[in-house]
Amino acid sequence: MIKFLSNLISKPSVRIAPITCGYLEYLWGYKILRRLRVFPCNEDIDLYAYSKEAFARFGVLRNQRHLETPFGLMAAIPDVNLNSLLCIGPRFTAELCVAESFGFKREGIKAVDLFTFSERIDVGDMHNMPYASNSFSNVMAARLLAYSKNPAEAAAEFTRVLTVGGYLYVSGDSTYKLKDYDVFFNNCTRVFGVENTSLYNSKYADLVKNSDCKCTIAIYKKLPEFH
Repeated sequence: MIKFLSNLISKPSVRIAPITCGYLEYLWGYKILRRLRVFPCNEDIDLYAYSKEAFARFGVLRNQRHLETPFGLMAAIPDVNLNSLLCIGPRFTAELCVAESFGFKREGIKAVDLFTFSERIDVGDMHNMPYASNSFSNVMAARLLAYSKNPAEAAAEFTRVLTVGGYLYVSGDSTYKLKDYDVFFNNCTRVFGVENTSLYNSKYADLVKNSDCKCTIAIYKKLPEFH
């Protein structure tokens, strides 16, 4: 028991309680510092007001256990490179903390979203991200394509920044099925896929209320011939 406790406290806190770490970063960056950066865009939405509303809900949804499934699947791939990861649209740093808890290296994790309170997340559009081609060994795009008016363009951007042989996780509600993802990522090979599954635990009623919890999940590997 003494050895177990010694090993536990010697680990970075992010590995012990990743959601809590993300929540504390939210309290510090948004609630205390009132720091909010918003990407300028022409969408018919007030992103500043929308982001404030989204961040206000984080106090209720801080137990975002659905984040564990994507990183658990990615980390289980035998030849995955844990040194490099791009999280697209994470909104909160909780997603980055969960990635670290599954072994992804903090110094190799980047993230981009339309709005953020954290210096760890770059501000940008998923259709035109501020990164060079072939920059990341892994790309996490959870629950994103259904929000895009041009999902094919967004999908092409996801694969552009992914290195050859790298892995892409993509998921969403029932808007798209595996056959749709296979078209979007037709220059990649699908190594995992499932439809009509749920990322949520039933005890988190605030997550499942008024939402379509049946998801499509897929993991793709970028082929050498992708251009």
